[in-house]
Amino acid sequence: MGTYEVDDELAFRVDRLARRMKPFEALSFQEGLKRVLDQFAPQTGLADVPEIAQRVAIQNAVEVARAAMKKAPSPSPIQYASMVPELKKRPNLTTWKSITDFLSIETAGDSARRKLAGWVKMNRPDWPPVPVID
Repeated sequence: MGTYEVDDELAFRVDRLARRMKPFEALSFQEGLKRVLDQFAPQTGLADVPEIAQRVAIQNAVEVARAAMKKAPSPSPIQYASMVPELKKRPNLTTWKSITDFLSIETAGDSARRKLAGWVKMNRPDWPPVPVID
């Protein structure tokens, strides 16, 4: 039989579910998983295994897709502020929002970095351009 990697969160959830019946007993992960499966799917026969495996595969694919769709990290506002003489003197400018607030730029719920980029193009063309997300 193959070896499967299990993250800490899943192991904790299995352990918590398995200990509902006998809270303080010592269980291995395998024993806990058997108990959880017996408790929540006692009627599942071998005929249902492919359907369950398919559901698990779909759920895993969805989680992988969600992780891939996460936003790219924003460029560093501290690094940008350090390149602009008018901003580098202010140590509290650590976020894009704090920079736009300092410059009195209204973001109206939009990205502060994008609003700042437009403002710099129009009002301070001699400043370095605001970095973009790759």
